[in-house]
Amino acid sequence: MKARQTDKFSTILFLIQKLDEFRAFKRSDPEKLRNHFMTEGYSSLFERIKPDLDSIAFVPERMSGVPNLIKAAAVIRQLFPLCFISFILALLIKLGIFKILNENLYYFFLITPVVIMFAFVLTDQIVRRTIARYENEHPDLHKEEKKNIKRAVEELLSSLNKNIRIYNLDPVKYRMRLYFDDYSGLDIEREYRERVMFVFKKKYSRFMAKPKGKR
Repeated sequence: MKARQTDKFSTILFLIQKLDEFRAFKRSDPEKLRNHFMTEGYSSLFERIKPDLDSIAFVPERMSGVPNLIKAAAVIRQLFPLCFISFILALLIKLGIFKILNENLYYFFLITPVVIMFAFVLTDQIVRRTIARYENEHPDLHKEEKKNIKRAVEELLSSLNKNIRIYNLDPVKYRMRLYFDDYSGLDIEREYRERVMFVFKKKYSRFMAKPKGKR
């Protein structure tokens, strides 16, 4: 098989997983998917579901107070390089490589990264919990959009399965991790729950799946 064909099938796999993420409200910028759809001949599909993707992606922008918190988190994130520099300076001072007249500078360089990271984690968690609470309070949120995205996923799966049959490929090579198991054209291999910090299980399940391949 030509490398170009293999790349195309990998792109389909990527798009399936990204659209599945949107159904699970794992938001990203839909515009970043445009080239993937366009270069592989799915421009009409992208234009059809773009309003649905936008509707889901920009919910936080329409929630009271959340846009300002998102901007604050973005500003704090830009200070991450300062954390690294500050930590290195504190280490150099501790080792005696970098001499200072005021010992308080050492504590300043040591504490600054902690404050920045804590501020980011706190702001990020407030944003996530505010959005999650809103989603829980609106169980039918984006019901129609999610249906449209599901249909788009199944179209891509149909195309992937067709190519697997044509080129006699091994479906196992196209395994995917999904948030939903209700797509036609899939074999669900197992259900699992991811862990936070390798210890605490998340509340929702995920699924390891592969294309059916055969008819």
